[in-house]
Amino acid sequence: MRKLVLVVGICSVLGACEQYDVSLVCDGHDVDANLSANGEIMTAIIDGASYQLRLGVSASGARYLGRMNDGDVALWNKADTWLLFLNDGMAIECVAK
Repeated sequence: MRKLVLVVGICSVLGACEQYDVSLVCDGHDVDANLSANGEIMTAIIDGASYQLRLGVSASGARYLGRMNDGDVALWNKADTWLLFLNDGMAIECVAK
């Protein structure tokens, strides 16, 4: 039940669960993201390289986690706010292209 509520919440945050595309600039990092139809997987192209990010636990919004080269990467979204987290864990604010 919790998973269904989470996916429904993500659908409401992102607008729809069919396909969602977003293009961002995060302090010099170019990010293009595509959410899968079920909201479980996000394909993120960060600085030209493609990564598969999985839906993670988040107190609010939607957080997608994965590996980037030899480190961690996370994309977090709530409403119009996007943050990118790389190895050091510092939040990098993103703006739509």
